Parts: sequence; structure tokens; C-alpha cells
Amino acid sequence: MYSLSAAIQAVRRGTAFFIERAAVVALAALAVTFAVDVLSYPLSIGGQRFTNLEALQLAVIGLWIAHHLLSVNEAARWRSLPPGLTIAVGLWMVALAISTLLVPFFRDATVTFDSRVVRGVLLAWITFDMTGNRLRWQMMIRCFALSGFIVYAFGLAEAANIAPIRNWLVDVRGVSIFAGELLRLSSTLSYPNIAAIVIEMTLFPVLAWMTVTREHWLRFCLGVVALAGLVSLVLTYSRAGLIAFLLSLFIVAALALYYRGNRGQRRAILLGGASVVAALFIAVVLLTSSNRVVALRFTTEDDQSWYQVAFAVADQVSARPGDSVTIPVTVTNTGPLMWQASGNQAIFVSYHLLRIYPAWRMGLQYDGQRTTLPDDVPPGGSVTVAAQVVTPTDAGEYLIQWDMIQENVTWFSAKSSPTADTRLSLNGEPVGGSPFEVAPFDDIPHEPSPSRLTLWGIAFHIAQEHPWFGVGPDNFRQT
Repeated sequence: MYSLSAAIQAVRRGTAFFIERAAVVALAALAVTFAVDVLSYPLSIGGQRFTNLEALQLAVIGLWIAHHLLSVNEAARWRSLPPGLTIAVGLWMVALAISTLLVPFFRDATVTFDSRVVRGVLLAWITFDMTGNRLRWQMMIRCFALSGFIVYAFGLAEAANIAPIRNWLVDVRGVSIFAGELLRLSSTLSYPNIAAIVIEMTLFPVLAWMTVTREHWLRFCLGVVALAGLVSLVLTYSRAGLIAFLLSLFIVAALALYYRGNRGQRRAILLGGASVVAALFIAVVLLTSSNRVVALRFTTEDDQSWYQVAFAVADQVSARPGDSVTIPVTVTNTGPLMWQASGNQAIFVSYHLLRIYPAWRMGLQYDGQRTTLPDDVPPGGSVTVAAQVVTPTDAGEYLIQWDMIQENVTWFSAKSSPTADTRLSLNGEPVGGSPFEVAPFDDIPHEPSPSRLTLWGIAFHIAQEHPWFGVGPDNFRQT
């Protein structure tokens, strides 16, 4: 009986040992890949679908729980968090739960958000529990630094317009984000500002690793990685990201001065921090001085004011159905951008065509014919073009909504620029062989994006009306 009990204990210890190692490996894999969350769902459980990262998170959590359930010795007990931190996190969880219970709408989205928060807190505890020695801490921090390298590499490939990588990134994370014609680096993340957050977070372990390593070749390699990270951070064109990184760098340098330690290491940290600040400052100055769009990005709130045009057009024209009619259109550049007449992101005169009925109207064709500008148009400049409009094959009353488009970037009306209207009357026998293609669209005017001051004002009023528990986790955007 004793031998059987001892054998069972031995099996449990061995199984717990291997499960614990598997949990550490899964946690390290999560640290390396946390910034690559693909849109496909490789795992499905009971109708719930999970991304690659969510599946990896569940694996880490499950292995960690299994390890502790199978462990038989005192050394394998969970590590206790500091009491102050435990109380603070506990109060936060209670506040989230109460806020969710009180939310009047979008409760499903709120619960989903809460589940992410709980998973994040649990993974933080697991990381603390499973990195109880210096070697494991270093391994996790270095895995986290390597995740940064992945983000920088894909981000710089995106910025360099390497087609296979850019196409893959669009498949993984969705559309590219532009500020005007300026591609904002998103890398493997869903939005440039999120990419900037991840770059900030991962740059510090890269810089720390570079500072403490004694291998010269490794220090050189990490220096190249850090430089790639700095360039990537600038190319997100996230103003808050740059400011937050510089402030964080200042805090790290101040802590290095405050705490006692190796004087040479503190000097290296301070010199390295000063070098990073200088490099970022020079990069931003060079970009803003050489590129008008970059300068606008760093000096204006958003690109709403960049795309502004004034039209001078005829009030009404007549034509035959299925014909192509030429209409003179005068456009004036009332924004701060130079209108480029050529290139992949050239600006064209175009239109949206609507059918008019006695009591209502219907969007018939959103993407009208493009008319090329004869030359680049500077701010304040005007030009007249002979715009070609292909007419529908049915007689009746139509409306030409004149608009401008920067190809592959945006319509001007999507940035709250006004359109201009020309009434189009189609009469007579249709002209054969018309290339007109019907593509119905919703005739809904674009709502301009609210400014930061507007959003901050809304947040202030919500805080006044719901001072304790708000309107539910992640419900601010819906509100």
C-alpha cells in the first residue's frame, strides 16, 4: 500500500513538473507573440471562437491551474501578491462588476470587455507566480523584448511598402490607417496608437537588455533593434506616443540617479537616454521640416481641415440618357495641403450620382468618373477642369454631387468638406453602349469626427452624472 501511494505521489510530482515547464513555455510564447493577434479563429469551444492569442492565454491559465492542483509539496504553492496590490486590484474588480451590473445598454460588449480585463489580471498573477527566480524573470523580459522586434520589423516593412507584407498585414489586422496621404505605421496591431503603446512598452526592455549585456556583438544587435523601434515609434505619427515615451525615459533616468547602484551602469543609462531623446528630436525635426504633411500631423489636431475645397459649378445641365456629358468645374484649394495631380495618391475631381424622385432620392453611383487635375494645385490655388459624367440609361431627374478624392486615401466629403450640386435632366432616346454601372449607396451625409475637446467635454459630463461607476466598462464610445 505504501509503495502504491509513493508511486502515485511520484507520478503526480512528475506530471506537475512537466505541466509547470509547459506552462512556462506557453507563457514565454505568449510574451513573444502577444502583439500578433490574427483575425482568424483557430479554436472553437461550445460555439465560442478564440483567436490565436486567446487560445494561448487559455492554455497558460489551464496549465497553471493544473500544475497547482497536481502539486503536492509546499514549494509549489502560489506566490502571494503584496497585500496593498491585492486590495487595489480586488477593489478594481468589484468596481468593474458593479459598473457592469448597473449598465443600461450594451451589456454583452461590457461583459466581453470585463472578461479581457480578468484574463489580463490573471495572466499578470501567473507571470508573477511562475517567475520566482532571476533567470525566469530575465527570460520573460527578453521574450517581451523579442515581441518588440517582431512589431518593429513588420512595421518598417509596412512603411517601406513591401507589397507581400503589407497585404498580409491588411489580412491580419484590417485596413491601413492614413493621416492625409501619410501612412501611419500599425504593424501587426489594429491601430497606429496601439502600435505606439506596444513599441513604447517593448523599447524599454530592449534598451535595458542592451545596457546590461556584456556581449559586444549582442549589444550592437540590440542597438540596431532599438533604433528600429525608435524609427517605428516616429512613423506611427502618434504625438501622445512620442510624448509618453520621452516622459517615461525621463522617469527611468531619474530613478537611475535616485537609487544606489553601479555608477558606470547609471552613467550608461543616462547617456543612453540622452541619446534616445536627441535621436527622436532630430528625427521629428527632419521629418517635419522636409514633409509638409508630417508638419501638419504634428501641428494640427487631425486631418479634417486638410481636405477642403470650394466648387464653382453649373446649377443645372441637360443630356441624353446613356451619354457622356462634359461639365466645366472650377475648384479652389481652401486647405493647407498641396493637391498632387499625379502618383499613387493623386487628387481627382469626381462626383456621386443620385436619382431624384418627387418625394425622395436614391444614391445610384458613389464612385463617379475621375477627372485629372492639369497640374498640382497649391493652397489657395484654383483650377478649372472639363469633368466627364457618364449618364444613366433611364430618363429622369438626377443630382450630381461634386466631390474631390485622394485616391487610395479618402473622399474630401468624408473629412467634412462641403460638396456642390448640379441638377442633371435626362431626356430623349438613350444613347447605346453606355458604360454606366449602377452601384446603389446610402444617401447619408458624413458625420465629422468629434474633436478631442468635444470628447473630453462628453467624458466630463458623464463623470458628473455617473461619478462612481460610470456608464459601464468600454461603453464610453457607445455613449
